Amino acid sequence: MRPGGGVDPVSGSPTVSLCVIARDEEHCLASCLDSVRSLVQEIVVVDTGSTDRTVEVAVSRGARVFSYPWAGDFASARNYSLALARGQWILVLDADEILAPVSPQELSALLSAPGVEGYFVTIRNYLGRGETVAEDRVVRLFKNNPAYRFTGAIHEQVAGSIMAQNGGGGLACSGLVIHHRGYLQRQLQARDKHRRNIGIICRALEKQPADPFLLYSLGIEYCHCGETARGIEQLEKALVLVRGHEGYFHDLLVLLCAALLKAGNHDRLKTVLEGSLCMFPNDPDLLLIKEACSRTVKGEEL
Repeated sequence: MRPGGGVDPVSGSPTVSLCVIARDEEHCLASCLDSVRSLVQEIVVVDTGSTDRTVEVAVSRGARVFSYPWAGDFASARNYSLALARGQWILVLDADEILAPVSPQELSALLSAPGVEGYFVTIRNYLGRGETVAEDRVVRLFKNNPAYRFTGAIHEQVAGSIMAQNGGGGLACSGLVIHHRGYLQRQLQARDKHRRNIGIICRALEKQPADPFLLYSLGIEYCHCGETARGIEQLEKALVLVRGHEGYFHDLLVLLCAALLKAGNHDRLKTVLEGSLCMFPNDPDLLLIKEACSRTVKGEEL
């Protein structure tokens, strides 16, 4: 398969390369790769310094495995994996994620849609013991184009580069769902992910203190590790700097509202909710938070 070209000789659909970066992921990598083996024609795994059986697991699933020295920059490692991909399209997963079942016909329809360079997919993040789910929408399926590259040391994004090359467009929504269990309590305790992520983001903010996505990302990490007040502080900073067209704008509003509700800051929550619902009047997450706020306020008045 030549880079960026070819079709599947069986289905006639464009070829897809799965790109994964991994480090010490032997406990979950097999499930990740198995979830897409019937959909992709190539698996590229970039190992960033595993000391367990990660490489062995990847090879056993037919992956092309490459080593890349970890330098605290997820986008750099991601982009190295993209440069190695030979399919016409690229699907990106983390080792602790699995793609929800989708038929080859459904995927083929997405790949064949005219004028689309990439797709937003829904990431379902399972939190705590798995009883809580938080959803994000990010671009994880896109054409193999050297101009399409990730930016951001952490919570890296590719949407910006795709939009920049296509006059602000080129992206569409898909029904694809990715299940992410890396934020489950047992995983976080074992790997202290939030502290690692906070350190990476803070170092990036030293160079780009007014980057709204970095501030949003830092707010996510603080909220997920229970430091709600610090999370709100960062999310409020991000809200001032965003323009409203960012792919994460809706998620920023929902997370900020949820954090304000948790903190009991009802006056500020009402203000943010009012503005948010003007832009997203039928959004189920915002409406649910509004209802919860109303119940809480009524309970305090009794």
